[in-house]
Amino acid sequence: MAVAQAAGTGQFPEEANELVGRTAELRQVDALLRDSRLVTLTGPGGVGKTRVALRAALAAASRYSDGPCFVEFSALRDPELLPQPAATSAACRAKPSRAWPEGRGGIALARTLTDAGLNDETLLARGYLNLGVALIIGGQLDEAARVDKEAEARLVAADDRTGLLMLCTHDGHRCQLTGQPDETLAWHQRFETLFGPSRERWLHGWMHLVAAMAFFQRPGREGECGDMLRTALTEKSELNDTSGIAYALEILGWLTQRGGRHARTAWLLGAADAQWQLIGIRVSGTPAMEDHHQQAMAACRAALGPERCAALFARGAELPLARVIALTHSDADDPDAP
Repeated sequence: MAVAQAAGTGQFPEEANELVGRTAELRQVDALLRDSRLVTLTGPGGVGKTRVALRAALAAASRYSDGPCFVEFSALRDPELLPQPAATSAACRAKPSRAWPEGRGGIALARTLTDAGLNDETLLARGYLNLGVALIIGGQLDEAARVDKEAEARLVAADDRTGLLMLCTHDGHRCQLTGQPDETLAWHQRFETLFGPSRERWLHGWMHLVAAMAFFQRPGREGECGDMLRTALTEKSELNDTSGIAYALEILGWLTQRGGRHARTAWLLGAADAQWQLIGIRVSGTPAMEDHHQQAMAACRAALGPERCAALFARGAELPLARVIALTHSDADDPDAP
């Protein structure tokens, strides 16, 4: 029996059958959640920790104003990258009015711990890094630039390479949002230099998406934009990163519309919409990016007619993701082409 998801759960995987015989464990987890901000389930692989955690989170959803959120860590191999998927997943439904004070509160806590003798400059640097993310999400881009300069200085002083890679991705995105694609591409180049021969894909995929958006802003560089997006889509699909997949498909749709291929645009945006539905919000609610979506859809309706556009959009939304990804590497306008 599939479990209905609570509103705002986003990305929660459906349960294929009913959970049986875990009533006592669920009650215990529920009681722990009422008293603690962090509850960890431990046990051998395959005993059902994730199933219990998912069911407990859904049962407790009404007690949290933002609801629960599922974050997949299984594909990560670098422990220093663990905070970033959680921050990105939460960012899709973030409330800036809360994110900013909480980000500043994190910096204050880091300072307190440092003053108390913990002497971990990396913790304080990451506090500034995460505050910058919150400010970008909330559209406070000038303030984000100031905070990111402080974060960069502290990350360099702490020799925090992973933190600097994270900074490259979100500060590159900030520059892209403020209409500075050349600055974004400079952040991309810096990222690649820092990244070196690593085979890590999660963070690399986000940097590819950010660079692709910068190429999209530069007329004449559509080919590089498309190549970067298809690379990012492959990376994000291998990691089952719903948000990254959605961004890659969405921007591929805009790029295709720019080339006048309206049928292909309609089903690409439909495929992206299927992923956004899992998250709960399109393009993180960013106004400039939402404008691109609406313009692309309006162009499709004008060229194809409302009914044909809606049919192709719906077809894209119902296609299996593997089929969608295969189609992005083909030249087909028809989503049902052999």
